[in-house]
Amino acid sequence: MKKINHLLKKYFSVSFSSHLLAIINFISFVMVCFISLTLDAISPFNYINIILVAVFIGSSLVYMILNKIVPQIGIFAICASLILLCMLTSFLVNGFNDFPRTPILMGLLSIFSYVWFSANKRYIKIYLMGFLVASWLFLLFFTAIEFMAIVRPNLSNRIGAYFGNQNDVARHIMFAFLINCYYIYAFKRKTLITIVAVISVLSSYYLILTGSISNILLLFVIVICFLIAISKKKVKPLIIVGFSIIAIVIFVLLSSVSALSPIKNRILSIISSLFGAGDYRIDSSTIGRFSAAMYGFRLFAESPLFGNGYNSVVSNYKIMAHNNIAEIGADYGIFALIAEEILILFPFIQLKSSSKKTKAFIVLFGSYLFLIQFFLVIFNSKIESILIPLIIVLSGENDFVFSAFNKAKKIVNKPKDIFYEVVC
Repeated sequence: MKKINHLLKKYFSVSFSSHLLAIINFISFVMVCFISLTLDAISPFNYINIILVAVFIGSSLVYMILNKIVPQIGIFAICASLILLCMLTSFLVNGFNDFPRTPILMGLLSIFSYVWFSANKRYIKIYLMGFLVASWLFLLFFTAIEFMAIVRPNLSNRIGAYFGNQNDVARHIMFAFLINCYYIYAFKRKTLITIVAVISVLSSYYLILTGSISNILLLFVIVICFLIAISKKKVKPLIIVGFSIIAIVIFVLLSSVSALSPIKNRILSIISSLFGAGDYRIDSSTIGRFSAAMYGFRLFAESPLFGNGYNSVVSNYKIMAHNNIAEIGADYGIFALIAEEILILFPFIQLKSSSKKTKAFIVLFGSYLFLIQFFLVIFNSKIESILIPLIIVLSGENDFVFSAFNKAKKIVNKPKDIFYEVVC
């Protein structure tokens, strides 16, 4: 708590104009996170959220101008700018069809989030706390709306439809789980650790009730990766053995407990749909999403350089690709896809040089963002547009660029030094 108080004092010790802009920026950040997690699929909150995104971008821009902050050109700036350029190029090449307003707005949100966080690294902890609070508000709202389904669970009926597509709702619950799970490790006070631990368990329960198999499986995988990443070498084999035992227990429970049969049947239906194994009925959702992803890859193959324009999969197949790689490739081409994947994967390059807490955050959120893109589209989402630059700033992008620049400088100068030694 002393560290948080110290950060707050620093945060509020700037000039009046910067102080006001910092408050507006922080409040808009928390509200964008809350509405994006909770109400973004419900009108008119989706429009309110766009206004809040504009407030966040505007306050960041004015703050930069007042404080003469020059944006740093690094990996993020290059890749994010390339993605925006590819979006505009695809729009022009494909005959000015369907301007990509939402992706461009999310791209700008991502860029200004990066600029803000990179210029105000000392305040990132406060913004992480803001995201934690937003997750609590989301779970509180979710509990109020789905209360009866939560206290009287029926796994045959998936919950969360009030908030939009249930797979997206499950993704938002996963983000709530991840930030609370992170603070189990980051907090030092036992009371706070207990609170976030309880909320993590609660969000895991809500995730199961949504019936999103992909997110439930990823929850299991991410927790394993997280525990292995933060544990000592001697403990890591025990974690793997422990989770193997848990997996066996879960398998036995799914096979023997009748109340869990809807989940078991869904998993077996998915396997049957994808691999033709077993006599279970075909899972229409799995077949539809898989076919949409394949259609997206086909569109990508037909126009690999510049893509087919915004929402090309929806325009041709009626639903999104449900695969981030297929969607970006189909819409904007290979260069946008490569840039997006660099942004997602770059933080893992810096894992070894990161602090323990930063490493924990990168493993939790970075692993999830990388894996969920095989099941859902994330490039035009507000939460991901904030989290990706945040992870990159935390990973120490500037240190990486500075180190790479120094190495390149030594390589360039090396022949001169050798020549000098020979001559002398």
